[in-house]
Amino acid sequence: MLLYLYQASLTNFISIFKFMTNSTQTKFQEYTQYLLDAFTRCTRSQDCIDRGMNKSYYKIKEDHADKEEIEQQLIYPLHDDELPNDWRYETIYDLLLDFVECEDRNQIEDRMHEIVDGSVDIYNYDLIRWVQEDLNRGYVESDLRTDQENIFQLIGLAQYEVINQMAYQLLDYIDSNKEEEE
Repeated sequence: MLLYLYQASLTNFISIFKFMTNSTQTKFQEYTQYLLDAFTRCTRSQDCIDRGMNKSYYKIKEDHADKEEIEQQLIYPLHDDELPNDWRYETIYDLLLDFVECEDRNQIEDRMHEIVDGSVDIYNYDLIRWVQEDLNRGYVESDLRTDQENIFQLIGLAQYEVINQMAYQLLDYIDSNKEEEE
């Protein structure tokens, strides 16, 4: 519980610090921050945790003015025919955290490999759990395959492809909607 409170307060502090130190944000950064601020981190009951669910998860704030639009136009399409799940919400949130540091699309595209690669699970247990959550994830095709990979490397490549696709869809969404905010 203390760790969660620490993480929540640290996240709030970082957001406030970024706002104070960079009061001249670009429209891209402003809209990305707006999306980031729409998320909230929740904690599940002990019963849910005992059934194997994650202890904490992200969702769009219930009282957010654009909750329905963000869910319908951004969140659900980024789930790529999967049912809503913690991994997708957390990945979207993490991508937004990386995106908000960049001034525009070009900066993100310059860093895209670094951003996506840094989001791929590094532990074999986490990779297996990722596939286990939705077995269709095992069917992702990758151009990066060399036929020399072990099963865990193949899962990691599949996860990389999924995150990369999500990142570009998110980037397109921000680009098309930041203009509406002006």
